Amino acid sequence: LRSGWIVAGGVTLIAASFLWAVAIGGEAIELRFSRLIETGFLTTYQESRGRFLDYTLRELLFTFPFGAGLGRWGMMQVYFTDPVMWHAPPIHVEIQITGWLLDGGVFMWLCYGGALASACRLAYGGAVGRSTGSLQYLSSIVLAFELAVIGLCLTGPVFNTQLGMIF
Repeated sequence: LRSGWIVAGGVTLIAASFLWAVAIGGEAIELRFSRLIETGFLTTYQESRGRFLDYTLRELLFTFPFGAGLGRWGMMQVYFTDPVMWHAPPIHVEIQITGWLLDGGVFMWLCYGGALASACRLAYGGAVGRSTGSLQYLSSIVLAFELAVIGLCLTGPVFNTQLGMIF
């Protein structure tokens, strides 16, 4: 019964959010969401952010397997660029995984992946049973937040934002 209320509340929240977005954004928002339903989530992702993931895995991984060096992307590049370093131009980063690859290569992927997995494992352990009472609920919330932030790594450099700092 409690799960039913949670699902009903979630569906109501999503529907209200959609109606609010359409009221503000108009027909453009409605068309964008209807296109998402027509083409599917994976196709829509591949047409937008998926291109950056594809570029990272097909080109940058083989060009910079050990990283491109710090300060090649983002605000670090803007603030601390050296115009004399013409052979190390800035590289555009749209998703977090590309940034990690450029900063430290495959080794950075392993380190960050291990850290994220370790954090999720700890929260999962607290949510499933190593804690009691309210700590289980809090661990569940923390785990849901962590999984959301990990998912956002495929949409942008989330660890360069406040969400990354909170994580």
